Amino acid sequence: MRPDVIVRTNRRSLSITVNKTGNVVVHAPKRLSMDYIMAFVKDKEKWIDRKLKEIEQTKTANKTIIERRAVLFCGKEYKRLDMAGIKRIELTNNNFIVPAETSDDKFDDLVKKWYIKLSKDIVVNRVQYFANLMHLDYKSLGFMNNKTRWGSCTKDGVIRLNLRLIALPHRVIDYVIVHELAHLVEFNHSQKFYELVSLIMPDYKQQKKILQSYGYLLELYR
Repeated sequence: MRPDVIVRTNRRSLSITVNKTGNVVVHAPKRLSMDYIMAFVKDKEKWIDRKLKEIEQTKTANKTIIERRAVLFCGKEYKRLDMAGIKRIELTNNNFIVPAETSDDKFDDLVKKWYIKLSKDIVVNRVQYFANLMHLDYKSLGFMNNKTRWGSCTKDGVIRLNLRLIALPHRVIDYVIVHELAHLVEFNHSQKFYELVSLIMPDYKQQKKILQSYGYLLELYR
């Protein structure tokens, strides 16, 4: 097995990752020999195979979402329906209705704008609710289009949440919000940080695991 990408830097250690698209990426020191790198990859073949199978299973389980034949909103899947005579997105009990002949690029743009619009109502209210519950103040709140993170919080209280957060189940949305707010107290992932999170959300480990299963969404609607 050969890695898809080898990134050489001034680092001292050798590492390997399998990204969400199934590419095997090796990070290696600049002067490390290819023979050593390939031996390292061979030693990790079982782990790589397991990760690739997990990615394939995720793609299969979420095929309708990935292929833009449906969309997620608060954890529920809505079937895409292209309809003539409408100019904006409409949501029914089971359908996500878009203007007829909408291309995939246009669909992605519509979903992003729709997610942000809903987030300004639903997610902003949840952030304020938990900030009040935790007796915390934040400086500002915004939404980002990030490929790797569901949220971030700076030391001066600027919170940014991924625009795709609104696609997740309510409890998972709340977990991400509580996680970022907790960084206003503990700017780390120490035991004290997770103790604070668990005070508000005792089942945070379960919600964190569920969140990981939605990682494929971070690659969508680019």
